[in-house]
Amino acid sequence: MTEFDKISHAIGRIEGKLDAIEEAQRAQWAKLEQIEETLTAHRLKMAGLASGVSAVVTTLWQWFRGNH
Repeated sequence: MTEFDKISHAIGRIEGKLDAIEEAQRAQWAKLEQIEETLTAHRLKMAGLASGVSAVVTTLWQWFRGNH
């Protein structure tokens, strides 16, 4: 095997490893995007719940305050 063949082989191995790294990175980004979507959905649910609780407490407060 000539020196050129060794270098070509080494470059091929590096390219293969780079492809594997890029694929792993794409998979990680996909996981992070799913986590982001889950967190956003959770935040929206909690905001809705908080506004509902606030509305109920305000309504009760006004009702009790008006009866006394």
